[in-house]
Parts: sequence; structure tokens; C-alpha cells
Amino acid sequence: MAVKVSSGKNHDGLDLELLSNRDDPAEGRTVASRKRIRDRLACDVEQYLMQGGVVEVVETGANSEAPKKPQTNYGGRPI
Repeated sequence: MAVKVSSGKNHDGLDLELLSNRDDPAEGRTVASRKRIRDRLACDVEQYLMQGGVVEVVETGANSEAPKKPQTNYGGRPI
């Protein structure tokens, strides 16, 4: 999700200029820009862990929604 702000600075400690998405022009997506994003993310995660934060590993496909009751349409047509 791209976020555009006039100041280009922080919002809740986040540097909004680092955010990008597929809608950004290809010229803006360079190896160097992606490396800066990865380095910043690694630094932020390290700080979070040092402050006592915990990273929870969630299995692939996990979903927070409760399973839905199966619905059947068998015999639903009028005679």
C-alpha cells in the first residue's frame, strides 16, 4: 500500500517514504531501495525484540475467522 504525505516524514515512528507497492513506477523500485526497506525492517524487528516483544510464528493458511456452517441447496427448487 503506497502512502503519500506532503512532509514525507514519520507517522507513529514510521518513515512513510519507505512504503511502496506494485502501483509505484518500476523506476522507483530499485535493488538499493528494496535493500533500504529490508535493512530498516530488520533494525525495527531487532529493536522490538530487545524491548521484550515476541514474534509469533503462524502456520500457513491460518485464518482468524470461525469456520462457516456448510450450506446445501439440495431440494431447494420448487416442484
